[in-house]
Amino acid sequence: MVPSSLSSGSTRLAWGATALAMLLCLFPMLVFTPTWGLMDDATNLLMVDEIRRVGLWEFSLRYLRDDLIRGVIRPLYPAQVYAMYAPTEHNARALFLLNGLLVLGLLVLWQQRLLRAVLPSHLRLLAPSLLMVLGFFHFHDFFWYPSLQEKQVWVAAWLGVAFLDSPRAARLASPLWILVVILLVAVGISTKGQFLAILPIMVLVQLARDLSTEKPGRARSFWRTAVVFLAGMAGSGVLYVLALGGTYTRGYLTSPWAELSRPFPASLVLTALVTLGVLALRLRRGTLGLVDAVRAAGAPCAMLVFLWILAPRGIGGFIAGFLAPMVACCVLILTDGHSRAWQGILAMALVLAPGISGFRAVRAFARSDDMHRIYHSQELKDLARQGVPLHVPCEEGAGAVQVYVRRLAGLDLQVIRADPGKPVPAHVVDGTTTYWMGDARNCRILEALTPEQQQRLEQVIRPNLEGGFALWRLKPAGTS
Repeated sequence: MVPSSLSSGSTRLAWGATALAMLLCLFPMLVFTPTWGLMDDATNLLMVDEIRRVGLWEFSLRYLRDDLIRGVIRPLYPAQVYAMYAPTEHNARALFLLNGLLVLGLLVLWQQRLLRAVLPSHLRLLAPSLLMVLGFFHFHDFFWYPSLQEKQVWVAAWLGVAFLDSPRAARLASPLWILVVILLVAVGISTKGQFLAILPIMVLVQLARDLSTEKPGRARSFWRTAVVFLAGMAGSGVLYVLALGGTYTRGYLTSPWAELSRPFPASLVLTALVTLGVLALRLRRGTLGLVDAVRAAGAPCAMLVFLWILAPRGIGGFIAGFLAPMVACCVLILTDGHSRAWQGILAMALVLAPGISGFRAVRAFARSDDMHRIYHSQELKDLARQGVPLHVPCEEGAGAVQVYVRRLAGLDLQVIRADPGKPVPAHVVDGTTTYWMGDARNCRILEALTPEQQQRLEQVIRPNLEGGFALWRLKPAGTS
């Protein structure tokens, strides 16, 4: 059996490895000099400027109107951006440290609440569960993408599950209890669509409480479960209607099957289905009570809902990282009663969590340091003085680079976007020396140039690690 409490030595080892993994997520921020990223950080810095100009309330109303046109609703996001980016706008390292500490704090709070709410008491093992989360490859994206709104989803999920699982909340007057549930669901769906995956957990937690309520002489009442279910369905309906008419979201209302048939998403689906099957089997055999089985079904059900609604966008990176706590719960359920499997999983987590945390953090912040060095380089100052443009083969990144070279380095430098996969016409680059900023993953410079042009490339500023960001010089045709 999975032990209800680890031995003192195992407990110290688990918490020590957990602390090491957490430290390794943060330490590379101090070794390297990170800068803002190419996803939403530039937009958020400009958002801070605009909020200062018109005020948070006025800007939030504008943002909400624009969001409704796009098919989403995120009224709290401008406040999150201002709270994180305004104090750190002149120090990217401070932003990453603030975000990293926030992610770790929310992870501990949410994981603790999730374990208490959905797992039988003998499976509530916080340290091993945190190790499994920190060993989940995609979870670490939250540390180097400070703009991610999933932090708001975690807060809303924690509030919702904590309220429904609280005996004190259950004693509230019925009208007040209903109002709080509606407000919690409304706040949840206003964070991001990922909150829909939390609704099954909320419904099943409330159902478990209703099942465990003793009412001598009369049948149990499930009206509270019905309220949570109906509030969740209403919130889901609102998001669906918005998505149907949204300029941004309607493109994602497609069949999920193509994505779910890929190996990684399919393995997550299989994990959730096997977990539900194991719970049903144990319930039938009488080795698990009905209330515990209902609670434990929350994590795999949340995974299935999440995978279904997010599959059209692609399951990978930070999108998959959101599932890490649910995957950890499923692993605990599946290894319950199998001591060798449990010991093997724990041993893997003890090694993988620090290893993956350190490896991914070093690579991410080494790349960020690459960009910092390029933005503040003498080479870019020379390009700006000579009026030579910088080519950036990245759809979103070119605009961000334009913001950073002006905001961070004070350079009036023209940045030209080139599309990866579409080689630049020869007349643009073959007649003169051109300069490029790119890497092997995001701004894929080699995909923007022909094989012949690639032969004329030389690195001006080299990356910290192979495949990182570099400044390149493309010599004219006819030179070697």
